[in-house]
Amino acid sequence: MNKNLMDETYREYNIDKYLTGYWSRDVWNLDDCPLAKGQSFSFTTKNLRFDYIHNPHLKNEFKFFIYKGLVDKRFSFKTVWSFNAGKLKALSEYISKQHPSMHSIIEIPKQAFLPEFKNYLEGKGIVTIRKQGTSEPWRTKKYERKSLYLKLYERVYNFFYDFYDDRKETEKDRWDARKLGVRYNITRSHYSIDFSDIPISFRPLVKRYFKHRLCEQMSITLGTAVSNLSKLYLFFNFISNKYPDWVDLNQLRRIDIEEFIMLVKNTPLRGKGKSKAPTNQYIGRTLSNLNTFLTEMQIFEWKEAPMKPVKVLILPGIILGKNPKNPIKLNMCQMKYGNKLCITSINFKNNLFLYF
Repeated sequence: MNKNLMDETYREYNIDKYLTGYWSRDVWNLDDCPLAKGQSFSFTTKNLRFDYIHNPHLKNEFKFFIYKGLVDKRFSFKTVWSFNAGKLKALSEYISKQHPSMHSIIEIPKQAFLPEFKNYLEGKGIVTIRKQGTSEPWRTKKYERKSLYLKLYERVYNFFYDFYDDRKETEKDRWDARKLGVRYNITRSHYSIDFSDIPISFRPLVKRYFKHRLCEQMSITLGTAVSNLSKLYLFFNFISNKYPDWVDLNQLRRIDIEEFIMLVKNTPLRGKGKSKAPTNQYIGRTLSNLNTFLTEMQIFEWKEAPMKPVKVLILPGIILGKNPKNPIKLNMCQMKYGNKLCITSINFKNNLFLYF
């Protein structure tokens, strides 16, 4: 594996030391759970079974995953005992049949394991994917919502991938805000930012940028970082497809920005209803995020920065309209200087919007 993992003996000890008393049992009766004392539950399933798992390594990993989720209050008792029990059993049965000698859930890369597990579930008549619309315009295909069976596997895998990884948090592809000491909304269960969708050639650069803004400057919150990352993903996916050999943005040209703008403009937003064109506000925020990213690279003289000044790549223009409900309507040809598109930054504090 391309990561530093703790050796197997220490790894198992690190888990086993928590699995004592009630947690060491192969059948967890909810009435006996030390974390559930004094509570009453409306669901009838009271036994969570691990006795059907013959692989001791996987059994302890599954136990520890649920134990930590309950202790950290990421899981509810109903989620564990009522919803996840059947999904966990299906995952365990698949591993017992196809990979009986696995020592850890992360032993097989997720990219290799997931398609096989998906085929196994579908062979048993279990629906694994539901297609629906999405409000995320960087997805060019209809959004596929994974079933709880696949999601449970991914949660277990991601948990242990992080648990066994002894690298610094900002060197990983998935950061936990609680370990970084950065601002995040404690009322929500989302406390991570995931860079794994950023093309590998640009991933270190993007992580460096967010480390700078989120952890060092502390100029943005986790929520803002996640939102900004989703828009930068669209840009770097576009650049990687157009220039597969690029590892930096030194040769970035204005024509690239113009083509990217047209991509954003012509990629429909998808939601619960019909697809719709991206809003002017969304287009403006996407360009504003990109402008900030490129500008900071040049200010701090990063070697990956574009050689051309950002103001040449993203032309300064006129901010049009003050009321997003009543925009000044212009044709695209009226927004050009010669053959060049006129793009501007956006000022949301004064409710100034750019309309295309």
